[in-house]
Amino acid sequence: MCYHRGMMRAAALTTVLLANGSGLVSAADDPLARARLLYNQRQYDAAVQAAEQARLTPARADAADLVAARAYLERFRETAASDDLTNARDRLRRLDPQKFGPRERAEYVVGLGETLFFEGAYGAAATVFDSVLRSRDALAGEARERVLDWWASAIDREAKPRPDIERQGVYMRIRLRMDEELASHPASGAAAYWIAAAARSQGDLQAAWDAAQAGWVRARLASDKGEALRADLDRLVDSAVDATVMPAFVVGAGNRTTEGMRYYQPGDRHRVTSGNSSGEVTVCAAEAAPASRATCQTIEIPRTPPEVRDGRGVYPAIPVILQR
Repeated sequence: MCYHRGMMRAAALTTVLLANGSGLVSAADDPLARARLLYNQRQYDAAVQAAEQARLTPARADAADLVAARAYLERFRETAASDDLTNARDRLRRLDPQKFGPRERAEYVVGLGETLFFEGAYGAAATVFDSVLRSRDALAGEARERVLDWWASAIDREAKPRPDIERQGVYMRIRLRMDEELASHPASGAAAYWIAAAARSQGDLQAAWDAAQAGWVRARLASDKGEALRADLDRLVDSAVDATVMPAFVVGAGNRTTEGMRYYQPGDRHRVTSGNSSGEVTVCAAEAAPASRATCQTIEIPRTPPEVRDGRGVYPAIPVILQR
């Protein structure tokens, strides 16, 4: 009907910075290594200070600016202080990415994507993140997870202002991409989360619930034993909203319900929603204009077992007739 639960990714979108080179360098002796360590520990103020110290060595100035830029971006994400975004842009602009190895190049491109995201250029940011995910030099492990999360977040933001018919395709793109990710990276928490979130955004509540359940079961594969994923999925399912808005379509042969057949009249429009919880639900209909009056009816969804139809368990539809 018109009840479903809200979903919002709550995990931080930080990307892990990887140490460059094959040797182990003590962070106590190397300010650049210390800057990376502090960044990964989310101590961004200290990471910037260590990066500024590291850039006093000309050969390490570009790598130090990269760490500082990423730290400023994370500070901006937390505080929305415009100076942090400006400082990040300045450092990304003045460094020379031609001096970077594959990993640092990937980190640099992620930084560009984050900057676009924070500037509201979500489509462009998604394109940049996608290039990192598809690159031969793509980041691995936790770093890849975060870029995947950035990509889906950018696609989600870019889709929200679109008409519903366009959003459907955008969220299906997320679902398909995350299905592919899970096939090659079964422990991906970002993929498990976004399959459920994208299905919810499409209004496919049953698929969202199924994906959330699968994510809970799969969570133990994650490096943290699934604590973050389970917390995100719990918020996804438990942060309920009171209503959702969906368009009604002209009744067609492919979307009629058995229960509604005796009510359909020429010119009728309808919407079928699934995955509704039992209990009292209010269903409303209105024209698309913002000031249109809504006609509403409150019904009770019973707690009943599914019927078996063609060998499948199916919950019967409950017709609600609203006159214009």
